[in-house]
Amino acid sequence: MLREITYSSIRSGFYEPIKVLLGGTDRHHTSMHVKIVAGATAGLLGSAFTTPTDILKVRLQADGIRKKPRLYRNTLDCFLQLYKQQGFTGLFTGATPNMMRAVCLTSMQFPVYDHTKHTLLNYNILNEGFPLHS
Repeated sequence: MLREITYSSIRSGFYEPIKVLLGGTDRHHTSMHVKIVAGATAGLLGSAFTTPTDILKVRLQADGIRKKPRLYRNTLDCFLQLYKQQGFTGLFTGATPNMMRAVCLTSMQFPVYDHTKHTLLNYNILNEGFPLHS
């Protein structure tokens, strides 16, 4: 949950401001390439900040299928052991492929959602509200 909450919050929070920074000020008529670059950048930032939570998730999942004794008591214990064993840089092991994955995912996921939403609004197929966002 820690990984998903932080990763998705950062991606979602950065997407719109980055899109505006790239010139996408007209929410209903922003070009797709601006949305793709904004999505890619938001995904890159999200994964760059949350790579440590991905490492913790994987370590705890692997520890959960081990026979006893467990290596970690909880998430904080896992974090502290990782930091003690590998230092700050150990928290970012695998950051580059993780960021590449996030760029690919978010550069399509957010722009397609955004573009579809505004197309439905522009053609008066749906109005702003729950049905549009679900």
